Amino acid sequence: MDNINVLFWNLKDESTIMMANRTLANFFGREEQFYNMKNISSNYFTSQEIELIFADNQEVFKGKKKLSLEKWISDRTGKEKLLAITKTPIFRRNGEIESVFCTAIDITEKASLKKALDITIDNLSASEKFFNLNFQEASNGILLSDKSGRMILFNEALCEMLKYPMEELIKINLFDIIHQEDLPKSKYMRNMLINNRIEKFNLEQRLLAGDGTYIWVNMVSKLGGGGQTDYIISYLEDIGYKKSAEETIKEQQAEIESKRVELEFSKLKNKFFANLSHEFRTPLNLIFATLHLMESTLAKNKVDSASGKMNSYINIIRQNSYRLLRLVHNLIDLTKMDINDYHLNLKKCDIVSLVEQIIESVNSYMEENRREFRYIGRLNKREIICDPVNIERIILNLLSNAIKFTRIGDKITLSLREEKEEIVISVQDTGIGIKEDKLGLIFEEFRQADESFSRGSEGSGLGLPITKYLVELHGGTISVKSNYGEGSEFIVRLPVKMDDSAFAEESPAGKIEDLTNKVDMEFSDIYCG
Repeated sequence: MDNINVLFWNLKDESTIMMANRTLANFFGREEQFYNMKNISSNYFTSQEIELIFADNQEVFKGKKKLSLEKWISDRTGKEKLLAITKTPIFRRNGEIESVFCTAIDITEKASLKKALDITIDNLSASEKFFNLNFQEASNGILLSDKSGRMILFNEALCEMLKYPMEELIKINLFDIIHQEDLPKSKYMRNMLINNRIEKFNLEQRLLAGDGTYIWVNMVSKLGGGGQTDYIISYLEDIGYKKSAEETIKEQQAEIESKRVELEFSKLKNKFFANLSHEFRTPLNLIFATLHLMESTLAKNKVDSASGKMNSYINIIRQNSYRLLRLVHNLIDLTKMDINDYHLNLKKCDIVSLVEQIIESVNSYMEENRREFRYIGRLNKREIICDPVNIERIILNLLSNAIKFTRIGDKITLSLREEKEEIVISVQDTGIGIKEDKLGLIFEEFRQADESFSRGSEGSGLGLPITKYLVELHGGTISVKSNYGEGSEFIVRLPVKMDDSAFAEESPAGKIEDLTNKVDMEFSDIYCG
């Protein structure tokens, strides 16, 4: 209490003073810091200081009760003053004394005795209310300030909260550490309180801490001394965690909203491509039907001079129609995969029989493209749970890639084996290979290892990303090994042990003509000659 006519000091025990205010220091002609944590045994104190500060302490600490008395004490000039002294113990929860708060009022002048006593009563009333807040034991900050923002008294919890030593915080004006955006409202609410327009106020604001950062606090303030003084008692709670949580919630809400919009967009995109697929398929089906009629007509008429050219033209139309149909299917599937809406039709399937059917259907393509193709099978029969249609798609795509990126006379090897509870499918070639810095790109959508290949290696860049997705959807993995200029090997690993309790149906053997149509579509971007 530096700006009122009250001497204040705080006792740790009956022999040790923790601190004193500027008024007490001036009374004895001392610096304020002189009284910080001083023991009577230090021999620094005058007899008058000992009489005021330490005398009667034993009665308070041992009696554990408040003491009020009057004493004549000489100030720094040697002039005697009659002081009204009050020593109030502050207790821990276990009943032991934490510290003792002491005040003294100069009541020398008889003419102003009543006024001085009134000040004392007001001061003690405010102090007692202040102390009843479990002053030092409170986990939150407690502050006594005046209407100009001077911080008169506070507890250690406030020092810790604001990261200031006690001797520094006592010199700071509250208004100097309130954030500029919060200061006008804070001043307005304090004026309303001082003018008795409100009984108390609750305000969230930012205070500048000793480390240079601002912390959010919730401050509950009311007048001290029953509303009869100009001093404000404030209870401060650090709500940084609350503000942080609010910001996190806002970010999460924004993220949820963003994902909702993204999902809506994905649904619209998926719907768009589904409609687009329908629009493409309708004319493509008409083209395939027309091609079938043309082939039937040519077969019946047997126009030898023109049939060769006509068949060639029909094959070109069919191949490019399959190519367009494949691109449409890939785009549709890719949009489903992007929103996790692509599902497998899992069944019991003999993987050996499935692979052998694929080999039978691709042999003619290998011969037409003059590739040396061989199959290495090390299993007689092996049932696994899989989607046979998509396993066909995986293998056909890898074989299609092998043809596209090899030259006439190159070798392509398809192998099937079992290793450590896994079915391993390998497609190896002696083609052009892939540069090491391009290996990371081949499984990305719309990316190819080299965009400078000839027409014999055209593609959309969707095949391998879709293949990777289908393999992983089966719980498997796909990897690639390649030496540029020597060839590549794609290795698919599928788990053997899967829960087959829900799949009593075995996959029937597919029709060769159905598989041939799939081969026609998967190999549609390979051009012979």
